[in-house]
Amino acid sequence: MQNSGEDIVRRFEKLDAEKGTYKAHIQEVAEFAIPVKATVITQGTLGAKRSSRIFDGTATKALRIFANGLYGHMTSPGAPWFELTTKDKALARMPAVKAWLRDTSQRMRDALSASNFGMGIHEVYTDLGWCGTGNIFVTEGTRRPLNFVTFNIGRVCLDENAEGVVDAVYRLEPYTVRQIIQTWGKRASKKIQDQATKNPDEKHDVIHAVFPRQDVELFYDKRSKIRRLKWGRENMPIASVYVERESKNVLEVGGYLEMPYMTPRWLRDSEEVYGRSPGMDALADVKMLNEMSKTDIKAMQKIADPPLLVPDEMRLAPLRLTPGGLNYYKPGPGEGPRPLYVPDRIQVNLEYENQRRQAINDCFFVDLFTLLASRDKNMTATEVLELAEEKLALLGPALGRLQVELYDPLLSRVFWILYRAGYLPEVPDELRDQGIEVDYISKLAMAMRAFETKAAQGALTFTGSVVQATQDPSAWDVYDLDKINRGVAERYGTPQEWLRPESEVRKIREERQAAAQKAAQEQGMRDMAAAVPLEKKVEDGSILDQIIQGQKANAGAQ
Repeated sequence: MQNSGEDIVRRFEKLDAEKGTYKAHIQEVAEFAIPVKATVITQGTLGAKRSSRIFDGTATKALRIFANGLYGHMTSPGAPWFELTTKDKALARMPAVKAWLRDTSQRMRDALSASNFGMGIHEVYTDLGWCGTGNIFVTEGTRRPLNFVTFNIGRVCLDENAEGVVDAVYRLEPYTVRQIIQTWGKRASKKIQDQATKNPDEKHDVIHAVFPRQDVELFYDKRSKIRRLKWGRENMPIASVYVERESKNVLEVGGYLEMPYMTPRWLRDSEEVYGRSPGMDALADVKMLNEMSKTDIKAMQKIADPPLLVPDEMRLAPLRLTPGGLNYYKPGPGEGPRPLYVPDRIQVNLEYENQRRQAINDCFFVDLFTLLASRDKNMTATEVLELAEEKLALLGPALGRLQVELYDPLLSRVFWILYRAGYLPEVPDELRDQGIEVDYISKLAMAMRAFETKAAQGALTFTGSVVQATQDPSAWDVYDLDKINRGVAERYGTPQEWLRPESEVRKIREERQAAAQKAAQEQGMRDMAAAVPLEKKVEDGSILDQIIQGQKANAGAQ
């Protein structure tokens, strides 16, 4: 890839053309599920009503529950949802390392809470629900250390590397002439500068291209004896280029040390760049239910206000159709007052409609999130997991993708931004050249992990029954119970500071063993003393003294 304006505009237009079918698809989903975002193809008028085609709000409500559920159970601001650790768990339990990991994790969570992360990540979850592809831009803030921005997916084009990882993002953003001049000044094209006073509100498309830089310059650091990155915004590993689309004029060339865009996909086909969403899966049921609801509304209207067949002679007479209205006519023999008409009741297939609603809710995992949010206080976590096991199993692959494409790169980006800004403590020497990992301890992450412990519980229960039946405790020898206990504790999100280091556990066990041996010896002596007949007692010492003297004599003889 090149930094020239022509190359970047050409690349964007090619990717945008390939995206055409996808945009048409998600435009249709948005029209029925979230009309406010139905601007993928056409921008429409700001503030205009966009829900005129919706006659049933099931999909809209389901999408809202989906986004709120992921927000509340994956990245809840009210509870820790991640903590830093190391691959070497023994290293993570060292006092200095443990303190640093705990302090750094808390500072990162505090920085996220103080930023607009909550608003940004909720919009990402919403986008994942209806179009299957989210995007969030993570950068340094001006008034706070972190800033998060999401963009209209219709204006964002993605490009993958050979490993299927999104490593390039091209974003189209309309700027007014005034905004371009304010941001880039004299680097704007002559056309833009000429319009600065004549037409400052006219909009022009600007492309922001972010991609791996191929020609990064390195230098040899004599002190560390390694090759390091030559400092400079135009030499960072991730290139950042702003280009005027019309004139292809390059406004700015810069870069980032980490990829600033996170672009998670809910589900992804192997041959597609963009993700598939629950809204796409539910689209057929959504459209069918919408048409059925539209028909039902018409039917109810006809029941309440049906068309009338009026005698021709009443053409000039006023017909009163209001409730209680009186219309006079010439009665026949024996006729008295009677209703003008009695509406016929029509049977609406509510059962079939409810099936469609349930199918839509299933696509958005509404039952799962509702269960997790409104479970009975008397229910244990295990009981909740048993009820939600099937639905969590369906959610697992998507959550795994979110971890790889969203949470891992986002927290890595956040860590380095805060570290460079001096918000994080210095890394202890024990962690130098050691990889730092992230443990996710949100409600959903813990629920998924808890299933891993069920196999261990079943195995231990079986072994316990074998030991009880055979009275042979050797069956326990196949298990490393220490690893099982620590593994279960970690999967349930037990903080590391609650677990004793292995050295401390070893010391406690040695002390316990020594105390048990001492108690056994003393008990043995007492048992021997009790076994000596009373006539064996002598005046020059107690029975215990005799036993001790006898043990010494035996030892000398040996």
